[in-house]
Amino acid sequence: MHMAERTDVDAPAGGKGGTLKFIRALTNLTKEAGSVVHMRCEIVGDPPPTKIRWFKNEAPVNEEPDRIIIKKINPQ
Repeated sequence: MHMAERTDVDAPAGGKGGTLKFIRALTNLTKEAGSVVHMRCEIVGDPPPTKIRWFKNEAPVNEEPDRIIIKKINPQ
């Protein structure tokens, strides 16, 4: 499985526009079907981000306790 991810980050509501910086950005991952995938990034900002949302092929990646499932993968 090859994954190219997009991340949206929300800043606190009512705040002025701030700055965000990816200290450690996502990287492309290739894994066998059924393998464990860890997606890690580090973001800092002023004001600090309040929520991070993950997307795969423009669709949100839904989270379950301790895991996520990504459906409709196109082999590359």
